[in-house]
Amino acid sequence: MQLLRFRFLALLLVLFFGLLACSDDGPTASGDQLSPEETEVMLEALVEAGGFGLGAVGMMGSPPAAIAASTQFDISETVSCPEGGSIAMDGSVSFDEDQETMEWTFTQSHQSCQVSAPADGSGWVFDGSPSVVSSFGMVFSETQFSMQGSEEGGIAWESGGRSGTCSINVSYDFSGTESTLTGTVSGTVCGNDISFSETVDL
Repeated sequence: MQLLRFRFLALLLVLFFGLLACSDDGPTASGDQLSPEETEVMLEALVEAGGFGLGAVGMMGSPPAAIAASTQFDISETVSCPEGGSIAMDGSVSFDEDQETMEWTFTQSHQSCQVSAPADGSGWVFDGSPSVVSSFGMVFSETQFSMQGSEEGGIAWESGGRSGTCSINVSYDFSGTESTLTGTVSGTVCGNDISFSETVDL
């Protein structure tokens, strides 16, 4: 069912972050500063690691084998990063088939998480500073859905002999049918504004 939509949504952010529009917006980072272009590469690396954005949803593991029509369950997992280190994922999911809703909140704590950015192959190491908290809610039917969410927190990064910390405050707004998907991503990461809206034919 509906869980398949989560796997599909986990891929969406990769497409969106390839087309981000960023602009410099002040000092919400410490240490070495990332330009808008470098911030985009860093976000791609985070998505590649799996512990950011909708990509993190695909890492939350499987629900209980016997899921009721209305239920809530906790998730606590530590997953490996592509090139070493890990991401601790802790949170909860609530599901109501009768009301056609699903909500989930989880905290992602990166622990020496190593990954290469798809855009240029640059190596990145991430640690929680202290962590990133994600909250999403979805209303769905057999033919359409809408979903809103946010991510807030901070990340410490190292790449190419440079290092720093970044605050993250991002909002998501998605809606879709069997044939189209519309999404908006906005907020700030590393002192850079993020603003993007797109409609994708499925």
